[in-house]
Amino acid sequence: MFPNNYASMAERYNGDEERMPPVNDPREGSGEAVSSASQEDIRSNENGGSVKIIVKDLLECINKQLDQCPGSNPENNGDDKPYIFRVPEYLHDENKTAYTPKTFSFGPYHHSAQDLPFSESNKLCYIRDANIQKMETILENIWQLKERARSYYSENINMEDKNFVLVLFGDACCLLKAFGALPVTNGIADTETEQRAETSVDIDNSVKVVTRCPAKDVRVVIELTRDLVLLENQVPFFILKKVFEVECPAKEETYVLEKAVEYVRCILGFLSPEMMVPHVDTLAQIKVHHFLHLCHIYISPKQNISETNEEAQIHWRRAVEYREAGVRLKKKKLRHEYSLLDIEFKNGMLLIPCLVIDEKVDFIFRNLLAFEQCTGIANHVTAYITFMSHLVNKPEDVALLCKKGIIANYIGGEEDVTRLFINLSRPLSFDPNNGDYYLKSLSIKLEKSCKNRVSEWMAWLRHNYNHPWLILGALFVLLSAFSTVVQLVKYFISKGKSG
Repeated sequence: MFPNNYASMAERYNGDEERMPPVNDPREGSGEAVSSASQEDIRSNENGGSVKIIVKDLLECINKQLDQCPGSNPENNGDDKPYIFRVPEYLHDENKTAYTPKTFSFGPYHHSAQDLPFSESNKLCYIRDANIQKMETILENIWQLKERARSYYSENINMEDKNFVLVLFGDACCLLKAFGALPVTNGIADTETEQRAETSVDIDNSVKVVTRCPAKDVRVVIELTRDLVLLENQVPFFILKKVFEVECPAKEETYVLEKAVEYVRCILGFLSPEMMVPHVDTLAQIKVHHFLHLCHIYISPKQNISETNEEAQIHWRRAVEYREAGVRLKKKKLRHEYSLLDIEFKNGMLLIPCLVIDEKVDFIFRNLLAFEQCTGIANHVTAYITFMSHLVNKPEDVALLCKKGIIANYIGGEEDVTRLFINLSRPLSFDPNNGDYYLKSLSIKLEKSCKNRVSEWMAWLRHNYNHPWLILGALFVLLSAFSTVVQLVKYFISKGKSG
């Protein structure tokens, strides 16, 4: 305790300790007065201690916020980044409806939407009809996986854990039933007893896609497939696998994936009726993050793409320009192991698989593009769409590709197809001369072929003199010109001899 005179001095200076003279501190063995410098050290230490406390509090706040960030869960089994994103504004502004569910809401992003025909009460009916036997165990497992599930979403999910787990449970059961992995009606334990006849899906009453989609109602099939491919409308695939694993432990591990692939086949069949999604024997080795990711895996190019060390300034051209440069455009016949993206260039021919253009192409490609743009997982679809946007830059290009069978147009005129690809590619920043992509080797070979002057000249002749009588007329003109030159040479030679 300080001496009594310290209190009287404090009263005299009205509590202003900085104006008080130094006093003797009995704690000092020498009895010397505490200097003003020592008092400054005391205040500095006190202030320093306060700063340290404040900094510690700030660090705790920051660490707490970091722990809430997606991908920060240490038990996420290596999934250290999100895979389900809100679509960025620069993509969303091009077509606001292409990323929003119209019928089915899956996952937390659109869970609160009130205007969807398929409400949460409908999902409860699905759960009841699915006849879930081990609901308590399933909920316990999802609860243990909730933090890992949160890390899959790019935005913090403003839901209590209980509500979040209920959303995952309901949506997982609904999807598993839609895929045909769970019983469809009460009392049915074996889905193999269902009638799974092939369904013929009409596209604008012009093209029929034969598919084995699980749902019997074609309208529901189309609506469900649309909402299944939306980037914002996804559920982590490991949640589906866990629910199925607990409910049906006797089934194979790949059973859920095989059933989901049936819907992938349906969706990719809308883009190209000739394309068949192969059955992969090593499904267990495929790490699938969600359904849209599964679509991306299967639409990725399947052909072996040879790497090249050749360099060339790549300039993608219009279809008409390729034809005039001597490149023959031809529809590529797809085999079961080929993808819609498998474009080839060999023996002077550019082989392109047929693409059906209808109202479904826009939202399917937009969400595949958004998945690539947000996750950075490959750029196959980005390269394909950018290439095609150059290829059909004018209506006459679309007319040429339709004539060749490369495009089947069911959305309107040639201008509509051109506008579709321009809108799809507008927000993309893709330079064919930078980085690696699956079309680079092909593009270099194509560019060198187009710059071959002999090819350009021969192509010009074929384009402008493709009628037999015109070809004969051109040959007659050339022969006449040659004969005239010969006669002139003979004349000058004979004149020189006579002179």
